[in-house]
Amino acid sequence: MIWRGLRWRAPPHRNLANSTGMCKSARRRRAVRYECRHVRVSTYRHFAARDVDGTDPQSQTDESSNTNKELILSNLFRFHRGIPVLLCAALPLLAHAAAERTFVSSSGADANEATNCAPTAPCRTFAAALAVTNPGGEIIVLDSAGYGALNISQSVSITAPAGIYAGIVASTGVNAINITDGSNTINVALRGLTINGSGGPGGVIMTGGASLLVEGCEIIGNPATGGSIYVSGSINVRVVDTVVRDGNWGIMLENGVTGDVIHSRLLNNTVGGLLVFAGIASSTNVAVSDTAAIGGNNGFLVQANATGANLVLAVDRSTAAGNTIGFEAESVSGGTSQLTVSNSLAQNNATGIYTSGSGASAYASGDTITEAHNSGIHISAGTTLTTFGTNSLSGNVTDVDNQGTLTTKARM
Repeated sequence: MIWRGLRWRAPPHRNLANSTGMCKSARRRRAVRYECRHVRVSTYRHFAARDVDGTDPQSQTDESSNTNKELILSNLFRFHRGIPVLLCAALPLLAHAAAERTFVSSSGADANEATNCAPTAPCRTFAAALAVTNPGGEIIVLDSAGYGALNISQSVSITAPAGIYAGIVASTGVNAINITDGSNTINVALRGLTINGSGGPGGVIMTGGASLLVEGCEIIGNPATGGSIYVSGSINVRVVDTVVRDGNWGIMLENGVTGDVIHSRLLNNTVGGLLVFAGIASSTNVAVSDTAAIGGNNGFLVQANATGANLVLAVDRSTAAGNTIGFEAESVSGGTSQLTVSNSLAQNNATGIYTSGSGASAYASGDTITEAHNSGIHISAGTTLTTFGTNSLSGNVTDVDNQGTLTTKARM
């Protein structure tokens, strides 16, 4: 029992070295043990006997009993410094400790938060599972269903295994997945999810945190002015093996993002596939590989819109097809936009590669630019394009429309 481990400590002035003191100490310890046992029983009976309104039914008829109970409680705190109260307060916390791994299912129930959304008693929604998942833990989807919109403010991985549909639908005024963290320390990974943003403002929106991974997901139909994937701030972003389609912008990365887009498909997004943007002084650097942007106003656009904004977009082994502009570097009101396009295809666009604004520049190496309705390459006044003499231009109305500076460098 916990009380038996407690010791009575004599006041400093008492001499315990003599036998009389030792006898007194032993008697006192026995008395304390008895009193502790009496306190536990009496305290329990005291509170169990209270009415619903909190009054003691015996208080009006047994004043001496009430006085004794108050004395017992007083002794409890005097001898034991509130230890029982602290232990009682801690018990609910221990009973509801979060889990490292939680589960959701079409047959689950959010009441299973009480057992931490275990695999044998999963929750029904991502929100419920997240509430009992340790920071840095995992939420795993057991079978196909829709699992509800989600606000994330802690590190977490959400995974739907191959062959399982795990849907999230945005609603009016509510993003499908909203991620924010004022301390910019959380890491979020989303794998295998199907996210429909057509009913609300956005698909995956992150405005605070350390990193975001979107892997093997499909994101559909975001009608808002932002991106189906929208990330702003000094955040590391990686989008891998993901389809983003039928939205406004497919992916928007802005104002300090460092990111990669790998082996993904950006399809039929009205304004464009990928926008790398800065509206404040910041450095934003994004690399794209093995990715296609098809059927929008812009395929890949890097745009500086503030003094002190420095943006770099490097695109390799990728395709821009069926857009108004395939690849574009633009500087609107200060800042610099640098675009590198290498080993890539621009096909059936109005313009293949386009530079605009005095802070914009582009590098082209090993590219195939074909079937442009206007020009394969357009270089606006005040901008530069550097080529390494390894590009192929054919079937364009005009191969090169040079109003700025075109430089050819030898290969090293």
